[in-house]
Amino acid sequence: MKKENQKHKTKSHLYKKTVKKIKSETIDINKLSEAEVRKLALELQVYQIELDMQNDELRSTQKYIEKSQQKYKKLYDSAPVGYCTFDHNGLIVDANLTLATMLGIEQNILKNQALSQFITKKCQDIFYLYCKNIYKNKTNQICDLKMRRKNGTTFYAHLECAISQGSDGNSRKCKLIITDITKSKNLEEMLLYSNEKLELLFSSIPSIIIELTIDYNVSRWNSFAEKNFEIAQSDIIGKPFRECNIEWDWDTILNATLLCKETKNATWIDDFKYKKN
Repeated sequence: MKKENQKHKTKSHLYKKTVKKIKSETIDINKLSEAEVRKLALELQVYQIELDMQNDELRSTQKYIEKSQQKYKKLYDSAPVGYCTFDHNGLIVDANLTLATMLGIEQNILKNQALSQFITKKCQDIFYLYCKNIYKNKTNQICDLKMRRKNGTTFYAHLECAISQGSDGNSRKCKLIITDITKSKNLEEMLLYSNEKLELLFSSIPSIIIELTIDYNVSRWNSFAEKNFEIAQSDIIGKPFRECNIEWDWDTILNATLLCKETKNATWIDDFKYKKN
Protein backbone atom coordinates (compact mmCIF):
# COMPACT_ATOMS: atom_id res chain seq x y z
CA MET A 1 0.00 0.00 0.00
CA LYS A 2 2.81 2.38 0.89
CA LYS A 3 4.59 1.58 -2.40
CA GLU A 4 1.42 2.31 -4.39
CA ASN A 5 0.94 5.67 -2.63
CA GLN A 6 4.57 6.52 -3.31
CA LYS A 7 4.17 5.67 -7.01
CA HIS A 8 1.01 7.79 -7.19
CA LYS A 9 2.77 10.76 -5.60
CA THR A 10 5.73 10.41 -7.98
CA LYS A 11 3.37 10.18 -10.99
CA SER A 12 1.39 13.27 -9.89
CA HIS A 13 4.60 15.23 -9.45
CA LEU A 14 5.87 14.26 -12.91
CA TYR A 15 2.47 15.02 -14.46
CA LYS A 16 2.40 18.54 -12.98
CA LYS A 17 5.98 19.15 -14.06
CA THR A 18 5.23 17.97 -17.60
CA VAL A 19 2.05 20.10 -17.91
CA LYS A 20 3.97 23.14 -16.71
CA LYS A 21 6.66 22.59 -19.33
CA ILE A 22 4.08 22.05 -22.09
CA LYS A 23 2.33 25.32 -21.24
CA SER A 24 5.59 27.24 -21.49
CA GLU A 25 6.36 25.69 -24.88
CA THR A 26 2.80 25.66 -26.34
CA ILE A 27 2.54 26.27 -30.08
CA ASP A 28 -0.51 28.11 -31.43
CA ILE A 29 -2.04 25.51 -33.82
CA ASN A 30 -4.16 28.22 -35.48
CA LYS A 31 -0.96 29.71 -36.88
CA LEU A 32 0.10 26.37 -38.45
CA SER A 33 -0.83 25.21 -41.93
CA GLU A 34 -2.75 21.95 -42.47
CA ALA A 35 0.43 20.20 -43.68
CA GLU A 36 2.34 21.36 -40.60
CA VAL A 37 -0.45 20.09 -38.31
CA ARG A 38 -0.39 16.68 -40.06
CA LYS A 39 3.41 16.55 -39.71
CA LEU A 40 3.20 17.49 -36.04
CA ALA A 41 0.53 14.83 -35.42
CA LEU A 42 2.72 12.19 -37.13
CA GLU A 43 5.74 13.19 -35.06
CA LEU A 44 3.60 12.95 -31.94
CA GLN A 45 2.41 9.45 -32.88
CA VAL A 46 5.98 8.30 -33.60
CA TYR A 47 7.13 9.77 -30.30
CA GLN A 48 4.27 8.01 -28.49
CA ILE A 49 5.20 4.66 -30.09
CA GLU A 50 8.86 5.18 -29.11
CA LEU A 51 7.81 5.90 -25.53
CA ASP A 52 5.66 2.75 -25.44
CA MET A 53 8.56 0.67 -26.78
CA GLN A 54 10.93 2.17 -24.20
CA ASN A 55 8.41 1.45 -21.43
CA ASP A 56 8.09 -2.16 -22.60
CA GLU A 57 11.87 -2.49 -22.63
CA LEU A 58 12.13 -0.97 -19.14
CA ARG A 59 9.45 -3.33 -17.79
CA SER A 60 11.23 -6.28 -19.40
CA THR A 61 14.56 -5.19 -17.87
CA GLN A 62 12.92 -4.72 -14.49
CA LYS A 63 11.46 -8.23 -14.59
CA TYR A 64 14.84 -9.64 -15.57
CA ILE A 65 16.51 -7.81 -12.66
CA GLU A 66 13.84 -9.07 -10.25
CA LYS A 67 14.31 -12.66 -11.47
CA SER A 68 18.10 -12.33 -11.17
CA GLN A 69 17.75 -10.99 -7.63
CA GLN A 70 15.45 -13.88 -6.70
CA LYS A 71 17.90 -16.36 -8.22
CA TYR A 72 20.81 -14.74 -6.35
CA LYS A 73 18.82 -14.79 -3.10
CA LYS A 74 18.03 -18.48 -3.60
CA LEU A 75 21.71 -19.30 -4.25
CA TYR A 76 22.78 -17.11 -1.33
CA ASP A 77 20.39 -18.82 1.09
CA SER A 78 21.05 -22.38 -0.11
CA ALA A 79 24.88 -22.10 -0.03
CA PRO A 80 26.60 -24.92 1.93
CA VAL A 81 28.38 -22.32 4.12
CA GLY A 82 27.17 -19.42 6.21
CA TYR A 83 27.41 -15.94 4.72
CA CYS A 84 26.96 -12.66 6.55
CA THR A 85 27.95 -9.02 6.37
CA PHE A 86 28.70 -7.03 9.52
CA ASP A 87 29.61 -3.37 10.01
CA HIS A 88 32.47 -1.73 11.95
CA ASN A 89 30.37 -2.00 15.13
CA GLY A 90 30.16 -5.75 14.74
CA LEU A 91 26.43 -5.69 13.94
CA ILE A 92 25.07 -8.10 11.34
CA VAL A 93 23.77 -6.26 8.27
CA ASP A 94 22.53 -9.37 6.48
CA ALA A 95 22.92 -13.15 6.75
CA ASN A 96 21.92 -16.14 4.66
CA LEU A 97 19.57 -18.95 5.66
CA THR A 98 22.46 -21.41 6.11
CA LEU A 99 24.02 -19.27 8.84
CA ALA A 100 20.65 -18.80 10.54
CA THR A 101 20.15 -22.59 10.57
CA MET A 102 23.73 -23.07 11.79
CA LEU A 103 23.06 -20.74 14.74
CA GLY A 104 19.54 -22.10 15.37
CA ILE A 105 17.87 -18.70 14.97
CA GLU A 106 15.36 -17.16 12.56
CA GLN A 107 16.99 -15.38 9.61
CA ASN A 108 15.10 -12.10 10.02
CA ILE A 109 16.08 -11.88 13.71
CA LEU A 110 19.81 -12.01 12.88
CA LYS A 111 19.81 -8.53 11.36
CA ASN A 112 21.29 -5.86 13.70
CA GLN A 113 22.42 -8.55 16.16
CA ALA A 114 26.00 -8.42 17.49
CA LEU A 115 27.99 -11.21 15.86
CA SER A 116 30.13 -11.50 19.02
CA GLN A 117 27.16 -12.89 20.99
CA PHE A 118 27.47 -16.09 18.94
CA ILE A 119 31.13 -16.54 19.90
CA THR A 120 31.91 -18.59 23.02
CA LYS A 121 33.39 -16.77 26.04
CA LYS A 122 36.75 -18.50 25.69
CA CYS A 123 37.05 -17.31 22.07
CA GLN A 124 35.95 -13.68 22.57
CA ASP A 125 39.55 -12.39 22.66
CA ILE A 126 40.41 -14.40 19.54
CA PHE A 127 37.43 -12.88 17.70
CA TYR A 128 38.24 -9.35 18.89
CA LEU A 129 41.82 -9.57 17.60
CA TYR A 130 40.56 -11.17 14.40
CA CYS A 131 38.23 -8.24 13.68
CA LYS A 132 40.96 -5.77 14.61
CA ASN A 133 43.35 -7.34 12.09
CA ILE A 134 40.68 -7.24 9.38
CA TYR A 135 40.36 -3.44 9.58
CA LYS A 136 44.06 -2.91 10.23
CA ASN A 137 45.47 -5.02 7.38
CA LYS A 138 42.52 -4.65 4.98
CA THR A 139 43.25 -8.12 3.61
CA ASN A 140 41.48 -11.48 3.78
CA GLN A 141 41.79 -12.95 7.26
CA ILE A 142 41.09 -16.50 8.45
CA CYS A 143 40.44 -17.83 11.93
CA ASP A 144 39.24 -20.99 13.71
CA LEU A 145 37.18 -20.64 16.87
CA LYS A 146 34.15 -21.99 18.71
CA MET A 147 30.69 -20.53 18.13
CA ARG A 148 27.55 -20.81 20.22
CA ARG A 149 24.04 -21.60 18.98
CA LYS A 150 20.87 -20.04 20.37
CA ASN A 151 20.22 -23.19 22.47
CA GLY A 152 23.69 -22.97 24.07
CA THR A 153 25.35 -25.82 22.17
CA THR A 154 28.68 -25.08 20.50
CA PHE A 155 30.46 -25.95 17.27
CA TYR A 156 33.85 -25.33 15.68
CA ALA A 157 33.84 -22.74 12.91
CA HIS A 158 36.31 -21.60 10.27
CA LEU A 159 36.00 -17.88 9.51
CA GLU A 160 37.19 -16.17 6.35
CA CYS A 161 36.58 -12.45 6.01
CA ALA A 162 37.27 -9.61 3.60
CA ILE A 163 36.61 -5.85 3.74
CA SER A 164 34.18 -4.31 1.27
CA GLN A 165 33.71 -0.58 0.63
CA GLY A 166 30.31 0.94 1.34
CA SER A 167 28.24 2.66 -1.35
CA ASP A 168 29.13 6.05 0.15
CA GLY A 169 32.83 5.29 -0.36
CA ASN A 170 33.63 5.76 3.33
CA SER A 171 31.87 3.11 5.38
CA ARG A 172 33.47 -0.33 5.41
CA LYS A 173 31.74 -3.65 5.92
CA CYS A 174 33.06 -7.15 6.44
CA LYS A 175 31.97 -10.01 4.22
CA LEU A 176 32.26 -13.17 6.28
CA ILE A 177 32.16 -16.85 5.32
CA ILE A 178 31.50 -19.25 8.20
CA THR A 179 32.10 -22.98 7.77
CA ASP A 180 31.16 -25.61 10.34
CA ILE A 181 34.34 -27.66 10.83
CA THR A 182 33.17 -29.63 13.88
CA LYS A 183 33.55 -33.03 12.16
CA SER A 184 37.10 -32.36 10.98
CA LYS A 185 38.05 -30.92 14.40
CA ASN A 186 36.65 -33.99 16.16
CA LEU A 187 38.60 -36.25 13.80
CA GLU A 188 41.71 -34.17 14.45
CA GLU A 189 41.26 -34.58 18.22
CA MET A 190 40.65 -38.32 17.82
CA LEU A 191 43.81 -38.62 15.72
CA LEU A 192 45.80 -36.67 18.31
CA TYR A 193 44.46 -38.92 21.06
CA SER A 194 45.33 -42.03 19.01
CA ASN A 195 48.86 -40.72 18.42
CA GLU A 196 49.30 -40.06 22.13
CA LYS A 197 48.17 -43.61 22.93
CA LEU A 198 50.49 -44.95 20.24
CA GLU A 199 53.42 -42.98 21.66
CA LEU A 200 52.64 -44.32 25.14
CA LEU A 201 52.49 -47.85 23.79
CA PHE A 202 55.69 -47.30 21.78
CA SER A 203 57.53 -46.18 24.91
CA SER A 204 56.21 -48.90 27.21
CA ILE A 205 56.78 -52.01 25.03
CA PRO A 206 59.58 -54.14 26.61
CA SER A 207 61.29 -54.63 23.26
CA ILE A 208 63.81 -52.61 21.28
CA ILE A 209 61.87 -50.59 18.70
CA ILE A 210 63.82 -48.46 16.24
CA GLU A 211 62.29 -46.51 13.36
CA LEU A 212 64.48 -45.52 10.42
CA THR A 213 64.00 -43.16 7.49
CA ILE A 214 64.60 -44.34 3.91
CA ASP A 215 68.15 -42.96 4.30
CA TYR A 216 68.71 -45.13 7.41
CA ASN A 217 68.64 -42.23 9.82
CA VAL A 218 67.04 -42.85 13.21
CA SER A 219 63.59 -41.23 13.46
CA ARG A 220 62.29 -42.99 16.60
CA TRP A 221 64.00 -44.79 19.47
CA ASN A 222 61.89 -46.18 22.31
CA SER A 223 62.61 -46.28 26.06
CA PHE A 224 63.69 -49.92 25.96
CA ALA A 225 66.31 -49.03 23.31
CA GLU A 226 67.51 -46.16 25.50
CA LYS A 227 68.04 -48.52 28.46
CA ASN A 228 69.72 -51.27 26.45
CA PHE A 229 72.04 -49.07 24.40
CA GLU A 230 72.44 -46.36 27.05
CA ILE A 231 71.79 -43.73 24.40
CA ALA A 232 69.05 -41.13 24.95
CA GLN A 233 66.49 -40.68 22.17
CA SER A 234 67.33 -36.96 21.95
CA ASP A 235 70.99 -37.84 21.26
CA ILE A 236 70.28 -40.28 18.42
CA ILE A 237 67.28 -38.89 16.54
CA GLY A 238 68.27 -37.75 13.05
CA LYS A 239 71.67 -39.44 13.10
CA PRO A 240 72.74 -42.23 10.71
CA PHE A 241 72.02 -45.68 12.11
CA ARG A 242 75.65 -46.78 11.50
CA GLU A 243 76.96 -44.04 13.81
CA CYS A 244 75.34 -45.35 16.98
CA ASN A 245 78.66 -46.64 18.35
CA ILE A 246 77.19 -50.14 18.25
CA GLU A 247 78.17 -53.11 16.11
CA TRP A 248 74.97 -54.10 14.33
CA ASP A 249 74.12 -57.20 12.36
CA TRP A 250 73.94 -54.93 9.34
CA ASP A 251 72.97 -57.65 6.82
CA THR A 252 69.94 -58.59 8.91
CA ILE A 253 68.91 -54.94 9.16
CA LEU A 254 69.26 -54.38 5.40
CA ASN A 255 67.22 -57.49 4.58
CA ALA A 256 64.52 -56.44 7.05
CA THR A 257 64.30 -52.88 5.67
CA LEU A 258 64.18 -54.11 2.05
CA LEU A 259 61.33 -56.46 2.96
CA CYS A 260 59.57 -53.59 4.70
CA LYS A 261 59.84 -51.40 1.56
CA GLU A 262 58.57 -54.18 -0.69
CA THR A 263 55.60 -55.23 1.45
CA LYS A 264 54.97 -51.75 2.93
CA ASN A 265 54.42 -53.46 6.29
CA ALA A 266 56.29 -53.33 9.60
CA THR A 267 59.10 -55.87 9.84
CA TRP A 268 60.16 -57.54 13.09
CA ILE A 269 63.58 -59.12 13.65
CA ASP A 270 63.23 -61.98 16.12
CA ASP A 271 66.92 -62.94 16.40
CA PHE A 272 69.04 -59.81 16.25
CA LYS A 273 72.70 -59.57 17.22
CA TYR A 274 74.46 -56.42 18.28
CA LYS A 275 77.48 -55.48 20.36
CA LYS A 276 78.16 -52.26 22.27
CA ASN A 277 81.52 -50.65 21.54
